[in-house]
Amino acid sequence: MRGHGALAVFRFLLVVLALLAYSHVYALEPVAVDANLDGLSLVGHAEFQRDPHNYDSLQQLDPFAWKPLTQADLYQGITRDGFWLRLTLHNPGADAQPWVLVDDTAWIDSMTVFVTAPIPWQQEVGDRLPFSSRALPSPLPAIMHSIAPGETQQVFVRLRSVSGDDMRLTLRLYQPAAFMAALQTYTAIYTTHLGVYITLGAIWLLFGIVLRQPTFITYAAFVTCTGFAWFNLRGLLAQHLAPDTSFWTNEGLGLLVSGALCLSFLFTRKALRLNSVAPILDRVALGFALANAVVAILCALRALPLDTLFLMYRFFNATAIINAYFAFVSWRRGTPHAIWLLIGWATFGLSALSVTWAWYGIKGGPPEINMIAPMTMTQSAALIEVLCFAISLALWIRTQQQERLAAEHSANTDGLTGLNNRKCVERRLDELIKQPSTPDTLWLGIVDIDFFKTVNDTYGHAAGDAVLRSFAKILRANSRQTDIVGRFGGEEFVLVLERIDREGAERMTNHLREAFEATPTEFEGQIIPHTLSLGLAAHAGETDSQRWFNRADAALYEAKHCGRNRVCIAGG
Repeated sequence: MRGHGALAVFRFLLVVLALLAYSHVYALEPVAVDANLDGLSLVGHAEFQRDPHNYDSLQQLDPFAWKPLTQADLYQGITRDGFWLRLTLHNPGADAQPWVLVDDTAWIDSMTVFVTAPIPWQQEVGDRLPFSSRALPSPLPAIMHSIAPGETQQVFVRLRSVSGDDMRLTLRLYQPAAFMAALQTYTAIYTTHLGVYITLGAIWLLFGIVLRQPTFITYAAFVTCTGFAWFNLRGLLAQHLAPDTSFWTNEGLGLLVSGALCLSFLFTRKALRLNSVAPILDRVALGFALANAVVAILCALRALPLDTLFLMYRFFNATAIINAYFAFVSWRRGTPHAIWLLIGWATFGLSALSVTWAWYGIKGGPPEINMIAPMTMTQSAALIEVLCFAISLALWIRTQQQERLAAEHSANTDGLTGLNNRKCVERRLDELIKQPSTPDTLWLGIVDIDFFKTVNDTYGHAAGDAVLRSFAKILRANSRQTDIVGRFGGEEFVLVLERIDREGAERMTNHLREAFEATPTEFEGQIIPHTLSLGLAAHAGETDSQRWFNRADAALYEAKHCGRNRVCIAGG
C-alpha cells in the first residue's frame, strides 16, 4: 500500500507541475483589450517556444519549454522549425472588443491563432493561402477575433515556415480601426516606393528608345522588375494582381527575383563595357544572367521546389558583391562612370549582409541589433542603388557626348593649326550661300604664305610647321567670332567674313597681312621673316560655292602676279 500511495503522490505532483507549466502564462500581465490598442508588440506580454517537430496540437508541446519573449528573440534566422507563442487577453470594459493579431512579415507560410478558453476557436492565414480567402483584406498575415466584456482569453499562435524562410516573432496587437489606419500607411509607403521604381524605369525606357541605347532599356527593365519584386515581398502584388492564387507570394516572387538578377548582370556587363575592359568577367556575367533566366522560366512554369527558391534568394545577396567586383575592375581599368555602379552595388551589398547576419548571426544577440529591420534597410539601400546607377548612366551619356564632340572636333579640325579643316570650311560655305544675304556683305578670302617652299628648304619642315602655327594664331587674333577661318591644305588658308562691307573687308585683310609681316616666327634661335598674299571676293549670289571660291582664287593669283605681300579684290 505504501508503494501505491507514493506512486499516487508522485503522479499528483507531476499533474500539478504540468498545470503550473501551462498556467505560467498568467505570470505575465494580461493584455488589456480596449479601444486604445494600437500596434502593441508582444515583447514582454507573451511567451514562446521553438517547435522543431512542427507539432499540430498544443498537447504535443513541451510544457517546460516556454520562456518570456524578449527583444532579442524576435529574429530567429533561416529555419524550418515552427514557433509557438502564448499570451492572455482581458477585456476590462463593459462592451465586447474586437482585436487583430498581425505578423509584421508578409512572407510567413502559416500563422494559426488558437483561442483555448473560454470558448475554443482557431483560424489560419499565410502566404500559401490566396489573398481572396483571407478574412481580413491585408497583405500581412492578420487574424481578427473578439473578446466579451470582463472575459479573459488564452491565446496561442503557431508560426510555420515550411520552406525554411526568415522566421520572425514580430507580432502585434491592434484594435481594428487602428489596424486599418496602419495598413493604409503601410500600403502608401510601399506603393510610393514602387512608384519611384516605375517612374525611373519609364524615364530610362524613354531615353533608351529615343537614343537607341539597349543598355538604358535593360536598366529600365531591371529597375521595374526590382520594384515589383520588393512590392511583392511586402505582400501587395498578390493583393492587387492575382488575389485568387498563391502564385505571386511563392513562385511569382522567385520569378521576379531571378528576373531582376538576370537583368542586373546584363545591365552591369553592358554599362561597364566588360566585353572590352575584362572579357573573362564579361563571360562570367553572361553566364550568371543566363542561369537566372533559366530559373525565372522554371519559376513561371512552377517547376522548381520552393526550397530551391529560397536558396536563390540567398544568392541575391551575393549578386551585389559580384557586381561590385565587376564595377571595381572596370573602374580601375579606366571606366570613370563605373565608380557610381561600385557605390550602388556596395551600398546594397552591405545592407544585404545585414540581412544575412539577421538570418544566421544575430538571433539571440543584443537587443539594439535585433531592433534593426534588416529587410527594410536593404529595400532602402536598393533604392539608393538604382539612383546611383542612374547617376552612372547620366555620366555615361555625358562621356559619350564628350567623345562624340571630340570626334566631331577631330573630324572638322586641322591637326597642325587647330583651325577648321577643308571639309568643315566647304560645308560651312555651302550652308552660307543658301542663306539670304545683302549684296557685298559676305566675303571670301584665300590666303597663301609667300615663298613657303623656300622657308621649308631653308629652315626645315619643322620650321615651316612653326610658321603655319604662327599664322593660325595671328589669323584667329585678327578675326571675329562670327568669321570662319580654316586651313585648306599646305600653306593655303581661308577666311570668310560675314556682315561687313567692301571697305571693312579690305581693311581687315590688310591688317591681317601687316600683322603677319610684322611678327616673324622664332624657331630654335632663328628669326624667320614672312609675308602673305590674299585674294578677296564678295558673294555674288552664286549657288555653287566652288564658283565663289574660283573668283577669290583668281584674285589671289593676281596678288601673287603683282609682286605678293598684298590684298587683291576680285573685280577690282
